[in-house]
Amino acid sequence: MNSTSELFWGRALLIYTLPDSRQSFDLNLTAGGSAQADRFSAYRLGGNMPLTSEFPLLIPGYFDGELSAHNFACLTGKYALPLDAAKRWSLNPIGSIALLDYVPGQGQPGHFNSGAGIGLGYRSHSGAWQALASYGYGFEAIRSNDRGGQSIGLLLQIDLGSRHPNGPSKLDDFRGFLRDRF
Repeated sequence: MNSTSELFWGRALLIYTLPDSRQSFDLNLTAGGSAQADRFSAYRLGGNMPLTSEFPLLIPGYFDGELSAHNFACLTGKYALPLDAAKRWSLNPIGSIALLDYVPGQGQPGHFNSGAGIGLGYRSHSGAWQALASYGYGFEAIRSNDRGGQSIGLLLQIDLGSRHPNGPSKLDDFRGFLRDRF
């Protein structure tokens, strides 16, 4: 362990939604470095455990925080495709690739990691709640001395502050919760 560590990172994010069809895509490039990072202050990349991190570094199919890096670059692409006319159901494919310099003693063979996944989402008529079921596959994740990890997730978000069933929902303002995680 180190008595002090310094972390620095940057992010380039492009989100575009087609006005008529409400299809959207996200491209996210995040990179970070550190000085004197140890296993407690390192960047944690991996699967998705909602609300464990304010700024998740997602690679589908890995355990949450499975990879510990002192330097990294991660490129993630997501697409949201509405499945019905009311745009309540959506299909959400995602893919991530990452290059990592592991914290000493916390690595695995190879610096490249990647994963792909898909989610099926539903948003209620009133907008007061939404849910997402997801599946991810981590291509380089180590499991039982072999490569390839799988994850299944279920996320439910409820707007407890919603007072008017047909009024605007605060979920519209809380844009990143489901979007940044799947």
